[in-house]
Amino acid sequence: MQRRLLRQGAIPFLRYNQNQLKKLSVCLLIATWANWGVTLAASFVGVNGLDYNHDPKNNTIAFLLQILVVLPSISGSIYWVRGFRGTDPPTELNRTSRAGPETLT
Repeated sequence: MQRRLLRQGAIPFLRYNQNQLKKLSVCLLIATWANWGVTLAASFVGVNGLDYNHDPKNNTIAFLLQILVVLPSISGSIYWVRGFRGTDPPTELNRTSRAGPETLT
């Protein structure tokens, strides 16, 4: 089931190996779960954290959103886009589905 899910979407077109794909998924999962967690914490504190102002609680939430959500999202997106560079993706999923040099002999 997991291999079938990985064959869908953009994952097969990335030139990353399994370890690099794991790093990409962890980076994006951190941003996703941190967004939920920081937003939940902000709702308990009673601030939105969308801008910096005189309230230290609001500024703390804004800082956490930038560090835990924005930066991992941007870095994960850049890492994802960089994975499309190259001509032949070396992922194991593509190795089994594409004819490589070993089949030419």
